[in-house]
Amino acid sequence: MFYELINEPELSDPYRWSGLQAAAVNAIRGVDLGHTIIATGSFYSGLAELLKVEPVRDGNVIYNFHFYEPFPFTHQGATWGSFEWNYYKDIPYPASPEALGAALATVPDESARYTLYLYGAAGWNRGSMLGG
Repeated sequence: MFYELINEPELSDPYRWSGLQAAAVNAIRGVDLGHTIIATGSFYSGLAELLKVEPVRDGNVIYNFHFYEPFPFTHQGATWGSFEWNYYKDIPYPASPEALGAALATVPDESARYTLYLYGAAGWNRGSMLGG
């Protein structure tokens, strides 16, 4: 069993989040010294946010981050976020302008179509996922 402090905190201030996270770890350690705690960065647990937080002073912590890039692919069909995602279905990966041609033709909204075009133009593939 692990204690995950919160999944994707919405708090955007990393300094404030560091304090809240440290207080939560201290509270857990007041009643349980043995179980691992999962900590994260502020503002939806992105890697950039994780790198901004002060590490908690506890030797039994695992840090996590969430990586959702490229959003047009990973969030296609999602209804809870950006309106464009509703238009994205059967989006190909890896991405290229040629691979996106058919998908672009099905997107009625200009802004959503442009975002999808950028996904294809960026050429998302295994190499770009690994930073290369």
